[in-house]
Amino acid sequence: MMIRQTLAFGTADWQAGQVRSSAGDREPPRVSSAPEEGIVNELVKQALEFAIQKEHEAEAFYKQWADQSKNAAVVALFAELAATEHGHAEMLQHVTPDELVASGESVPADLKISELLVEVEASPNMNVQEAMILAMKREEGAAALYEELARLGGETQSLFEALAREEQKHKEKLEREYDEQILTEN
Repeated sequence: MMIRQTLAFGTADWQAGQVRSSAGDREPPRVSSAPEEGIVNELVKQALEFAIQKEHEAEAFYKQWADQSKNAAVVALFAELAATEHGHAEMLQHVTPDELVASGESVPADLKISELLVEVEASPNMNVQEAMILAMKREEGAAALYEELARLGGETQSLFEALAREEQKHKEKLEREYDEQILTEN
């Protein structure tokens, strides 16, 4: 008998580390506590597909706001973030379940800048500071999503831990840039 735990949520609305669901969207992979032979690769494959979908959603978000922004610096920032998310999706599409191994990589430093900032809404008139806050909050939420999925354990734990670390790296990079460009100037 196999016990399965499932989180049901759709397109992630990452806000302050919370994920809100939208009905009818794709579920993350089901994680079992005692997998049967042959199911492990299928579960990891589903986890990879889920992660690829999230990267495509993030890419689409950044492209949309790069196109709608009236500020050239915001357009450049969001275009760069969209390209980064596209690269992650491409990388994940070429990973096979057999290539996944637990990494001893350390967790990136958390400057905790985004935790001190107020949430901002995307708009065509946002300035660079608002765009950076928005991006930091999204990366923070993505990391929280993957950390929660990793906590379920099972065969996909190391994949979700690696994805959480990757999102934490993005958040750290954005926080360092924010510190240098915004906080230092003020």
